[in-house]
Amino acid sequence: MKYIQVTCLLMGLMLASSCESPSSNTPGVAESKDPLEGTWEFVSSKVVLPDTTILYDIETAQQGVFMMKDGLFAFVSANAEKTDLTYAGYGSYTVEGNTFTEKIDFHSATTLIGKSTKWEYEIEGEKLIKRGSLPVWADIKPFAGDEKEVQFEEVRKRIKG
Repeated sequence: MKYIQVTCLLMGLMLASSCESPSSNTPGVAESKDPLEGTWEFVSSKVVLPDTTILYDIETAQQGVFMMKDGLFAFVSANAEKTDLTYAGYGSYTVEGNTFTEKIDFHSATTLIGKSTKWEYEIEGEKLIKRGSLPVWADIKPFAGDEKEVQFEEVRKRIKG
């Protein structure tokens, strides 16, 4: 339960700081060049395993929000009924070209804590698509067999604000 509170607090602080950002009309203040910065809602994800592909989407599996601001990220997702937490986490990220690297400080899938994950990304209109690999975590382990990593793809949609 404590990780839910910490994640919600961090997301609230990030949201508050994004509301207070000076406009690009302010002299001497540069507008962010980070294309990932903002608030994104979960659309779908796909885990590719040797014998199967697991699909999640907002209709059947989960709903959530992912925030990226000033090199920090935080996310929380719940089941489609919004009665149970699915995943939550936070950390820092860096962007280089069409890749970004997340350093995971906290994750509800505890085997991911302390890991760094590298993602290729593309932005198509208001959609962010990220692809990479993740270490196997408890929910996926029954399907992963002896695999140590799985291929992962996620689609998010920018929330206008």
